[in-house]
Amino acid sequence: MPTQIRLSGIRFRYAPSAAEALRGCDLAMDASRITVLMGQNGAGKSTLIRLLTGQLLGYAGEYRIDGESQQPRRGEILHQNRIGYMPDAPALETHLTGAEMIQMAASFRGLPEGRFQEALAPYRGSFELGSWLEDRTCSEYSKGMAKKVSLVMAFIGDPAFHILDEPFDGLDPLAVLNLRRLLDACRTEGRGALVSSHALDAAEKVADDVVLMRAGEIAFAGEMESLRASQAGAGGLEAFYMRSLAS
Repeated sequence: MPTQIRLSGIRFRYAPSAAEALRGCDLAMDASRITVLMGQNGAGKSTLIRLLTGQLLGYAGEYRIDGESQQPRRGEILHQNRIGYMPDAPALETHLTGAEMIQMAASFRGLPEGRFQEALAPYRGSFELGSWLEDRTCSEYSKGMAKKVSLVMAFIGDPAFHILDEPFDGLDPLAVLNLRRLLDACRTEGRGALVSSHALDAAEKVADDVVLMRAGEIAFAGEMESLRASQAGAGGLEAFYMRSLAS
């Protein structure tokens, strides 16, 4: 189980003539805590997540998990470190059902087929996974339904850490509440997450640590409680974010 994820001096550009998408990023995350990643569109959040999940080639700097250097080979970083990943846009096979997609993720994490229904049961209630999960293919799902399938794929089989890109987007209020409860339960078990989100009110409720990106750089990284204390009643995460835009 990973305990620390560290980036040192990370730089990346998508083309030789393009501006740097990541500009000397230094970041240390405690893998047992929940870190909220925020920033405007184009700030570099998605690029950072692509790096963390092993999708990015040709970057400069060091990416280490528990001191071990990580090589960008698709899927290997997630598998070797037991990381559950939910992309912003669910990557579902349109000809498969949601249940089949989730079972594939469970198998990838070594969950025996005979335990699949038992492992899936808690998510059925939390995310209202009705008969559509088995009866309808992913091509028929709404945005919210596809998001729920992608979420369960990230959590099934009890990964040691989670990387969730805009997990609250498209969810109904009950699903948002139950996702927060799920993250709280994982944290109690020592399994943390990186949560990238524009839904700052929901994100603040789960945050232990906060990272703000701006123009490819880490503009702020610190504990949520320290951030609240430093603001002295001047609002929560959203207020801090808005003030950061003006600075």
